[in-house]
Parts: sequence; structure tokens; C-alpha cells
Amino acid sequence: VGRERELKMLQAFWQHVCQGHGQAILVEGEIGVGKTRFVQHFIEHTQQSHSQPLSINGETYALHGAAYADELPYYPLLQAVRDGLQNVSTETLEQLPVLWRSELAQFVPELQERFPDLKPNPVLPPAQGKARWFAALTGFFELLARQRPVILFLDDLHWVDDVTLEYLSYLTGQLTNLRILLIGTYRAEEAAAGSRLRAWLDKLGPGRSYHPLR
Repeated sequence: VGRERELKMLQAFWQHVCQGHGQAILVEGEIGVGKTRFVQHFIEHTQQSHSQPLSINGETYALHGAAYADELPYYPLLQAVRDGLQNVSTETLEQLPVLWRSELAQFVPELQERFPDLKPNPVLPPAQGKARWFAALTGFFELLARQRPVILFLDDLHWVDDVTLEYLSYLTGQLTNLRILLIGTYRAEEAAAGSRLRAWLDKLGPGRSYHPLR
């Protein structure tokens, strides 16, 4: 894969995550340079290693979602939630408040199948509804992170919709004490000055809310 320096940087960030200090890493690169493979290599190395501090038997939750043009809002995040559901017990999911389970189930039918008695939540005004959804999503990732350290890998962020970017801004602000490593990739050519993605990155703050890797 190459990029040994960047791989060592990711491994150092991962050690911080395993010690309870969440991190956000955004990997920039031109199309075809191997961003996805680089992150996959890191994840494979992490899952094969049994020397991770504070993990359970060296195990990790690796959640993956990829964005596509013209896809539904929150699509890569919903993919990541489905990844998590495949590896977490119903007993563990019962620790989530019913309000949050119901919120997630409206977008992730697999959760409704686990809890068929879930009822839809009351409709709220848009801003309050979004806040409830953000809290439910974050609560799910936090629940997993209490069990094992989490790698949340979201690929091709240049394709994501505005509300997904808004949620990611929210999530990066919640990572401080969570065992979550958020990794996103995006094409450098889609983050030129004046672009929607560049505006989001600048507002997020490199070196403040996230660490850039190029």
C-alpha cells in the first residue's frame, strides 16, 4: 500500500481512541490514488492486532459506509448502522432508550425486526426532530464504543448531502470522551476553493475538530 508515514499516524491516533479519546481523520487524495485501500489496510491491520489497549480481546467494531451521487440523505451513516447491527446483540441494543431505537428504526428496518413492538415517535418541528435524530445516531455509536473501540469509516465524502455533513460536524464535537475513530475520505479535486466541501472543511477546522491526512 505504501504511505507508511500516514499509516503510523493513523495507528497513533488509534491508540488515543483506545484510551478513550475520540479522533476524526479526513483523508484527502486525487481520484484513483488509493484512499479507500489505504484505510482498509489500516482497518485490517488493526483487527489482526491483539495488542490494543482497552479493547476486548483485541476486537474492534469496524463500521463502513460509502456515499454516492444522488443517494438518500444520511446514506453512508445508515450503512454504518447496519454494519453495527450485524455484530451487536439484542440484549446490548436494549440499553438504548426506546425513543432512540424508534428513531433509528424508521430509517433502519433491521432494527424494527429486532424490536417489533417499537412505535413511531411523535412528529416534532424540523429542528427538534433533527436534534432527536442526531442524538439517536450518536447514542448508537456510543453504545458500540462502550463495548469495543469503533472505527467509523465513511468513504467518498465529496458525494454526501448537506445534512450528512451537518451531522458529521455534530459528531466530531461529541468524540472527546468516546472510543470512536471517525475516518472520512474525499477527492482533492472536489475540495477546491469555493466548493461546498471546502467550505465545510474550513468551518470544521483542520487541526481543531479533525486531523487532515494527504
